Amino acid sequence: MLLALLLALSGAPALAQSPDPAPGAAADATPTAAGWTAELRAEYLAGERIRVPLTVRNDGTAPLTVPDLERRPWLVDFAFDAGKGELEHRRTKAPATDPGQQLTVSPRGQRRTLLEVPTSGAMKAGDYTLLVSLLDDVGAPSAVARRAIRIAPSHPVSADLSGGVGGADRTQLQSVWLHKAAEGFDLYLHVADGRRPDRELGSFHLAHLDREVAPRLARARGADVGNRHVVWMQGPRAIGMVQLQGLQLREAPRAIELPWPTAELAAAPLTDAAGALHVPLWIPAPKGDAGELRVLTIGERGRPSFRRLARFDERPTAVRSVVDDAGTAQIAVVQGGALDLYTVRGDGGTEPLPVPGRRLLRVGEGSRIRLATFGVRPAEGAVAGGLALMALVEGPEGWTPTWVGLQGGTPRPLTPYPVAPGQAPLALVPQGLAPPALIVSGAGGAQLWQDARRVELPVSLQADWGVVAGADGAVWLRRAVREGPVAVSRP
Repeated sequence: MLLALLLALSGAPALAQSPDPAPGAAADATPTAAGWTAELRAEYLAGERIRVPLTVRNDGTAPLTVPDLERRPWLVDFAFDAGKGELEHRRTKAPATDPGQQLTVSPRGQRRTLLEVPTSGAMKAGDYTLLVSLLDDVGAPSAVARRAIRIAPSHPVSADLSGGVGGADRTQLQSVWLHKAAEGFDLYLHVADGRRPDRELGSFHLAHLDREVAPRLARARGADVGNRHVVWMQGPRAIGMVQLQGLQLREAPRAIELPWPTAELAAAPLTDAAGALHVPLWIPAPKGDAGELRVLTIGERGRPSFRRLARFDERPTAVRSVVDDAGTAQIAVVQGGALDLYTVRGDGGTEPLPVPGRRLLRVGEGSRIRLATFGVRPAEGAVAGGLALMALVEGPEGWTPTWVGLQGGTPRPLTPYPVAPGQAPLALVPQGLAPPALIVSGAGGAQLWQDARRVELPVSLQADWGVVAGADGAVWLRRAVREGPVAVSRP
């Protein structure tokens, strides 16, 4: 696992006189470590640990033996110059006896190791020069990389903080957010404990982008959490995307042009068990409110297909997506008094057919469905528990949360909430067979409704936000904030 490489054993930082090299020089009178390179970014986040990938390449025709830095991180020295004429060294404390592990790099091959700069999370914001050196057996340094860097407070400009109920979100809560850097934007993956969302594990840098986007993290089952995609609109008619490999990227960002003048992301993207990416899209008609839902699918062949779900006279009230435990992509669509489910299988083929759908719920005259969300319904009598949909039906009795099975069956209504004049439901968090938690908006601000409890939310929901449930059912509000980057609170 990649996290095993994030080594944090540190000794006390040491101060030494700083040389005064020419701009861009590797080091003064210091030999360069042959074959080694380090990837240094222009900007890092204050309060987050600095992680540096080191790569050794063998361009020769014979095998190359080098130190195993994953097992011997004390051989790497990180030196920071804050412009005061001194170098502050940070390195892992060496053991009393160096075990001397080596590794062999085959001809034309390479090996990559990700190391954490010891105690870097406590460094102050500011401008530095970072020098990375490799130490030999007697402690003599060889320069690997040198770069001017900036440590800056986090500045999120967009974030996807919505929580899912698929396997990927049950133990580890991952979110994506975009940081406004001094130049361009940095895409980060934020990781927290899925059981206790306030226990944050940090943000991991994914990519540098030259434009502001609104990233969305794909839903996936638990077995595919490190293989899913991040997607964003890149202009009105292109989709930008990357695929994860653990807590970093599998490949550089790329874009796919869409065959329509304009399109919008309709719901969270999906990575299925076969690794195919499915992106629900709303394609508005040239005039009026009509349009159609399509799903962009990119399978292992890499060729996109654009399958139709349905055409509508106006945009659906809600579109939700999930990958079930079998690894199949499911898309739920609410429109008026109807709740439909579409199952996306395969990559669409050369002549993609429409995605098959089926009606799960139809409410009567005078009622409508205001929200729907995927959740885990507990077993009840002869009804087996498992992944299901909860619809919020507005009718004469109020707002009635209703469980609906993915295979149909008799809907299971729960205790209704009274409809409050001027308020609208924003988010729904199922709580088994008890009344769900409900976030509503109104003229006086947002409120949390949970059973008989009504709590005014003391924070604004104008920026990006999401609401999730911990392992004990407690509701947590998550917001993108300056220097957060994610603020977590219990209403």
